[in-house]
Amino acid sequence: MLSKVLIERELLASTAIGEGVAIPHGKLGAVGEIVACLGRAVKGVEFDSMDGQPTDLFFVLSAPESPTAGR
Repeated sequence: MLSKVLIERELLASTAIGEGVAIPHGKLGAVGEIVACLGRAVKGVEFDSMDGQPTDLFFVLSAPESPTAGR
């Protein structure tokens, strides 16, 4: 489910900001508060980065669909 949300977000525009870093993010009804996760790809992956370099650090964020969730 999260992967689908993140892929749909990436189709709008890449979340790779350069220097090997990307911040994929999306809203998911299954979470009650913001959840963060750090991922690392040892070899780096093509992620349509602004600087054209491979991305190896991924700061993944998932937020609730409702702005009042978790309150």
